Amino acid sequence: MAFENYDHHKLEKHFIKSVNGYHMINDAPIKEAFWEEINSEILEEAGYIINKKSGGSHKSGIDIDSSLGGFSNKSTMYAKNRASFKVSSYRLTTVCSNKNPGVIEDIIAKINSRKNFDSYSIIIREEIGKIIAYDWYIIPNDYEALNPASYTWTPLKGGKGKNKDAVIGWETNELNGSKMQISFSMSSQLWITVNVTEELQKYKVATCKITKGRKYNYSQLYDMLTTPIIIEPDKSSIVSRPAFSRQSPPPPPPSPESSLEPPAIADESGTDELAASLSQINLT
Repeated sequence: MAFENYDHHKLEKHFIKSVNGYHMINDAPIKEAFWEEINSEILEEAGYIINKKSGGSHKSGIDIDSSLGGFSNKSTMYAKNRASFKVSSYRLTTVCSNKNPGVIEDIIAKINSRKNFDSYSIIIREEIGKIIAYDWYIIPNDYEALNPASYTWTPLKGGKGKNKDAVIGWETNELNGSKMQISFSMSSQLWITVNVTEELQKYKVATCKITKGRKYNYSQLYDMLTTPIIIEPDKSSIVSRPAFSRQSPPPPPPSPESSLEPPAIADESGTDELAASLSQINLT
C-alpha cells in the first residue's frame, strides 16, 4: 500500500490517544517492545488487521505484519535542535568482524537481504524537563538515507593504541547530512544517522506532547475496571484446638491411699472382755 493511501487522520488520532493513554500509568518514555504494542494497537484501532507480531523479539527484520504492510519498529531520540536522529540495525558478524573485515558488496547485500518489511515505523522523542514530545514516522525501506547502497563505503581505521591504522569497521560519506557506520567492537552493528530534511518530513504521520505525571497506578486501574476481589482465609491451614476457659481447673482426683480410713483404736473397756473370752477356750 502506497504511503499516500494511508488514512492519516485515523492513524494520527489513535496515535495521540494511545500515547496519552500509555502515559496515564507510565512516566517512562515509550521505547522498544512498548512501541511495538502501542503501534499494533494504533493500527487495529484505525481499522487495520494485525496478522503477526514479533512479541518483543530482537530478531532482525519485520516486527509487525499487518494489512497496512510489514513494519520494522524503531524508537530513538532526536539530537540537538531535532536536526537528526540515530537508529541501530543489524549485527553483521557473519560478514565482517575484527578477524575478517569483509567485502563491502557482501555487507550491503546482507543488510538488504534482511529487509523483509515494507516500512520503518519510527517513534522519535525529545525530552525537556517533564515534557516529552513524540513524532511518528513511517518511512519506506528503500528511502535513500536508509539504503546502504546509496553511500560510498570506506574502511574505518583506528587512530591510536593497539588498533592504530587497523581496520576496526566501515563508514560512509555523508548523504544530505545522513551517514552509516559499522563498528567491529560493537558486534559489527550497523548504526544509521538520519538527517531530518524536508523530504523526510513528508513521512511524518503524527505528533503529540505529554507532561510527565501518571494519573493512576496499576492497582487503581484494576479497581476501576473490575469488581473487587474478596480473599477468603485458607481454612486448611487452621489447626483445630480445644476451647480455652478462664475458669480455675478442677482439683486433682484423690490418691488411693487417701481413700482408706484409719483403723479403729479399741478403748480400754473392751480389753477385759477379750481376756475373759480367751480364758474359757480349752487348748489341747
